[in-house]
Amino acid sequence: EESYILEAIATVSAICRHLPWNKYQTTLSTVMLHIPRFPEKEKHLTVMLCGIIDAYHFPIEIEDGSKQNVDTNKLCISHVDVSDPTQCEIPNKNPNSAIWRSLKNRLLPKIGSLLIKEKVERGKDVEKVLCAPIALALVKLYQKLPHQIFVSKLPGILTGVCMSLKNKESNDRDKARET
Repeated sequence: EESYILEAIATVSAICRHLPWNKYQTTLSTVMLHIPRFPEKEKHLTVMLCGIIDAYHFPIEIEDGSKQNVDTNKLCISHVDVSDPTQCEIPNKNPNSAIWRSLKNRLLPKIGSLLIKEKVERGKDVEKVLCAPIALALVKLYQKLPHQIFVSKLPGILTGVCMSLKNKESNDRDKARET
């Protein structure tokens, strides 16, 4: 049964490489909604989420006076200061700006919330545990986005990995080291 599940996950990931944005977004959102709902299937859903994120293939246009189409296989630096949120706004003129708005406002924050989960042990404190596959998938996704976004988001992921290195559980520290 395990091999069928893994093949199904690989199939969904392969299909996502060819989906238009609205179907891709729906598939990604559905998997993200299922992760907290079905904790017994969390491992497989996390693998599927990472596969869908790896299948991201959409260009993004960012305007800063001139249009720059960002190919997902290349990094492109524009003259936008990411620390100023007003400069990250994109006009609603084309569908690529809708993709960026959706990524920025809904999908990236939701995926980021899945990056670190809280684990409660019997009668002890709450520990935060890094989900290493999601961290790697997010880094891959950020590499496909414009360079200034990659540069602004990478420190947050690295901070999460570093915080996992402080964890008391040796298994959690080992996962962070491998990441």
